[in-house]
Amino acid sequence: MKKLFQFLLITVAIFLAGISSVQAAGIVFIFGNNVTAERQTALLAAKAEIEQLINFRQNIKVSVSFDNLTCSESSAVLGFAGPNNAHANFSGAPQNNVWYVSAQAADMGLPVAMNEAEHIEATFNNRLGQSGCLTGTTWYFGTDHNPSFNQVDF
Repeated sequence: MKKLFQFLLITVAIFLAGISSVQAAGIVFIFGNNVTAERQTALLAAKAEIEQLINFRQNIKVSVSFDNLTCSESSAVLGFAGPNNAHANFSGAPQNNVWYVSAQAADMGLPVAMNEAEHIEATFNNRLGQSGCLTGTTWYFGTDHNPSFNQVDF
């Protein structure tokens, strides 16, 4: 979970850098492919930790899926995330002619960005530990940041 937390924290922090908050809001997950109850629990724990560090003015919608990503016996793409849209030159933007990813624009109160179905899309490797994909290595979905030797801390 530590790596997931760091991954999501960095992703969200980049998108919201320099923005302060006045009302409570937070991360809203949209669970996609292969997001089991165990994975949801880990994601919700990471969300709680991130929301202790970042004060959101608006809800930031994050789509999360587990799909088959590139991997071999010796390496694997664990996951990736990024914005789905960007906006510039809107009322309330700190600077003109600067593009703000949709999570930033939504947090700044841009209605079109706030109404987007998702702001950030994250995909994680569903094949990890299966034959041919770091065989024997598994995701660790515990919330204590204490994976075993052959586990990747989600």
